[in-house]
Amino acid sequence: MSIAPIIPKWAHFGHGWAWISFILLIAAWSIGRGYTKHKNKAVLLFASVGILLLFGGTIFEHHLTIISESIIFATGGFLLTIAHWKNYKLEGKCSINQK
Repeated sequence: MSIAPIIPKWAHFGHGWAWISFILLIAAWSIGRGYTKHKNKAVLLFASVGILLLFGGTIFEHHLTIISESIIFATGGFLLTIAHWKNYKLEGKCSINQK
């Protein structure tokens, strides 16, 4: 999928939605699994806002400049990274507490 932008026509048909779907599946599985253990709502907040930004950037990509689109996608990705990192740390603490 990462070379898809160099393929004419396909890059503009579905490429963003393919990535969003993949990201959403991974995030839902990973963050959902961790949240059932630690119940930290900040993780859900970071993940939700990150996913909303990625969806918004994909939906409105034809109305955005390359700079604004890049900022939206980078911010969404950064928020998802924070959510995953917090989830990972909290899940580790839950494992220690259960021993």
